[in-house]
Amino acid sequence: MVEIERTSDGAAIVPLLVRAGGRKTRVVGEKNGRLLVEVREKAEGGRANSALIRLLAKTFGLSEDGIKIVDGLRSKRKRVLIRLAPASIAEMLADFMGRNE
Repeated sequence: MVEIERTSDGAAIVPLLVRAGGRKTRVVGEKNGRLLVEVREKAEGGRANSALIRLLAKTFGLSEDGIKIVDGLRSKRKRVLIRLAPASIAEMLADFMGRNE
């Protein structure tokens, strides 16, 4: 299960494991308490991070302004702020994981 943190303003911080330079841009599943995400773009010049933000915004129905990388900008292990309630994110992820098993 993805270990989602609640912020003081009610948003969520989600730990990610990102594979840059993958075959597809997609949410893969969960690995070691982190949301596993794959992006096609290579980790050069911030392109993979931009693709990640676009993917998460689309996945959670937010604008790109609702997603922010708060830790791990240059790492495959990241923490991302998502401007949704943690319970909503957990529910969306559970639904997604159930459909993709």
